[in-house]
Amino acid sequence: MPPTTFFQGGARTFRPFSDLPERTKKKISMQFVGAHRDECAACWLWTGSFTAPRRRYKAYRIPEDYEGRRNIAGCFQQERGMPTIRIPEKGYAVSAVRHVYAELKCIGYDEVPRLSRCLDERCVNPHHTLELDVSPFEIRKRAAEVKGIVFEAVSAAEVMEILQRIRPATWANFATAESECELPSGSITDAIWREYVLWDDANPDLD
Repeated sequence: MPPTTFFQGGARTFRPFSDLPERTKKKISMQFVGAHRDECAACWLWTGSFTAPRRRYKAYRIPEDYEGRRNIAGCFQQERGMPTIRIPEKGYAVSAVRHVYAELKCIGYDEVPRLSRCLDERCVNPHHTLELDVSPFEIRKRAAEVKGIVFEAVSAAEVMEILQRIRPATWANFATAESECELPSGSITDAIWREYVLWDDANPDLD
């Protein structure tokens, strides 16, 4: 299966596959293209935990000042399957694609930007990704450097209520969830997200 964004000889640099932690390497099976043995071109197929693709109903957000009538309240959206791994620093399952990217880029998990993934849903090769925006870490850093702007604070209880109402995907990163829920950057903390993930597991979306 060809990747979404792989360019032979690209400028991006990652450490080699051999530098991954042993527990991570054991969950990856190399799928080489033809006779070529290039690990950058190969799909790194995840053999560990995998969230199956699912179809979810998502209600359209309505502006508070909207007083009209809606013909359509929402739509069904198809979510791609997601390789997952539990990492100690988080305490819950996260995207294996982002975990491998962070390990081979020598950065923290929260510093990984939003990524476009390989067409093969089980591929975790960072060479088969494309950075779509700045990382959540960079967003928070820039916001802290802004002078003269007061960001509206949202309490932990309010953040949890919004998360439970909107129900962003549990494998999404904080920046994606905050954007979907229209929350200020930095509103979702590790503790809040951990509580939300537990709540989401205990209350499956029957739609």
